[in-house]
Amino acid sequence: MRGFTVLEMLIVLGIIGLMTSVVIAQYRNFDSTTLLNNLAYEIALDVREAQVLTMSVSRNSDQDQDAYGIYFDDDTDSYIIFADDQSLNPTETADGKYTEGVDPKIKTVVLQGGARISDICHAWDSANKKPINCGLTTGTASFKRPHLDTTLRHGGGLENDLYIVVKSARGTNTKVIHINKSSRIEVL
Repeated sequence: MRGFTVLEMLIVLGIIGLMTSVVIAQYRNFDSTTLLNNLAYEIALDVREAQVLTMSVSRNSDQDQDAYGIYFDDDTDSYIIFADDQSLNPTETADGKYTEGVDPKIKTVVLQGGARISDICHAWDSANKKPINCGLTTGTASFKRPHLDTTLRHGGGLENDLYIVVKSARGTNTKVIHINKSSRIEVL
């Protein structure tokens, strides 16, 4: 009977070590991609939550100003769900945009895992399947009763579409959340 030589054992251990390192590297990439996908869907659900808040609040009999929205700022790791409601602040009208210190924050959501909102865009390149006309510093999607349409703003301008680009902590992966004026929300 013959046993294994030291050289054969070293070759087998080298192969096992190489395979292990490849698996670990791929797992980290898979984990990062999965976290980013979950985060993108969480943002889409929070946009829908702002819409649901608008439809479910009790109406004041003399006013129809109840509105809620979600505010994004580029190059940050958070976003804000806010009330844009004249009955909460009589000095303002529901204007479809977030005003710091005036509109009440319902909640501030901090992105997990080091992810960031890397860009805000207002157009889509169908041929290359990526957002274009980027570089917007802020983006707001707001909902006002009784209309089901979404008011989309960047700074002072109105838009038909907003694309929120979220980047992973490593910066290697991105996901895009598309919100359009007819209240369609999708993760691309």
